[in-house]
Amino acid sequence: MLSEAAVKKLRAKRRRYALADVPGLMLHVHPSGRKSWVFRHHGEGTHSLKIGEYPERSLASARLLARKLRASCNVSDDPAYELRRIRELKLGAGASMREFAWRWVHEVAVKARKDVTPVLRMIRADVEPVLGRRQLRSISTDDIRRVVFAKRDRGHGQAAAALRHLLKRIFDYAVACGEASANPVLALPRKFVAPRRSRTRSLSETELRAFLQKCRTVELGRMGWALELLLLTLARKSELRLARWEHIDFAKALWEVPAEISKTGMPHLVFLAPRAVELLRRLEGAAGRSEYVLPKRDALTEPITASALNKAVARTQWGIAPFAPHDLRRTAATLLNERGYNPDWIERALNHATPGVRGVYNRAKYAEERRRMLAEWAEYLEGLAGGGV
Repeated sequence: MLSEAAVKKLRAKRRRYALADVPGLMLHVHPSGRKSWVFRHHGEGTHSLKIGEYPERSLASARLLARKLRASCNVSDDPAYELRRIRELKLGAGASMREFAWRWVHEVAVKARKDVTPVLRMIRADVEPVLGRRQLRSISTDDIRRVVFAKRDRGHGQAAAALRHLLKRIFDYAVACGEASANPVLALPRKFVAPRRSRTRSLSETELRAFLQKCRTVELGRMGWALELLLLTLARKSELRLARWEHIDFAKALWEVPAEISKTGMPHLVFLAPRAVELLRRLEGAAGRSEYVLPKRDALTEPITASALNKAVARTQWGIAPFAPHDLRRTAATLLNERGYNPDWIERALNHATPGVRGVYNRAKYAEERRRMLAEWAEYLEGLAGGGV
């Protein structure tokens, strides 16, 4: 694989040459000295797509985009067809819902999201079968209502709300591009699809004890280790799901979250308490040869799906009120504040963006304080898991 330093040092030759990086990603070095990123896919023949110039698109950014494009191709029944669609984005007024949905994916979603796989699966499972062949301009609010309410009425309220949001974003872009005159989703308010989930859920000490004890059972296995790791590190679910072993430094007890998977777009350091290191070692053994900390069981070259941890939580009998993985971050922040730790240390540990000069200043501070805080937090949780306080 390439490194940023190696890419910078590459020099032009009399003829263009190419170097490979992650699967599908090539760097072309031209006789003029220009360096361009190309995504290649082998479907029905070999198909290439230019995805940017270096250094305007960095190595990390090119890798992220290549992984997203590979994911989109893997979801499709016909990867070659989808890659042709990337080149044929100037669709006429008769564009179908399927065609414009893919245009939105490759023009908007891949630039805005760390991982587009959940979006692609939703398009394939819920949008294309019913609306895929319909002309975009012909789709009405009644059509949207039928699709969304059908999912809601099967008992999948939050998934129906996510589907509504996806359709709204696609039609927002269609209106902006002149492909639709109005957004038919706007006449279907979210409140009639599913109630918003509470953003205030925080586990009590009694609930945390039950949570930790359940995480350590054989029943949950590596999902239990991962959930406990989220609580120990205050990390986001997406940061752990997309973490790779190259980001973990066991010798320094440090997890370096790179910018491309950090929600803030900035690199972030997570200091690992001994219990966190122990859990990562277990996950390393379970991961086999995968580059990912949490790979799929049947596809070690891919991370677990965005919903895998949520599903693990939902199917487990915890003996406490319902909660989601993200509530573990809120729980940790709440209890650390209650225990008197400096709010700035907690905000940095949560990898929250702080605006202005103060944010720049805080990025460089509190390393030792955060390491000590997370070590003490781990000791506190270990006391709870063992029955103490």
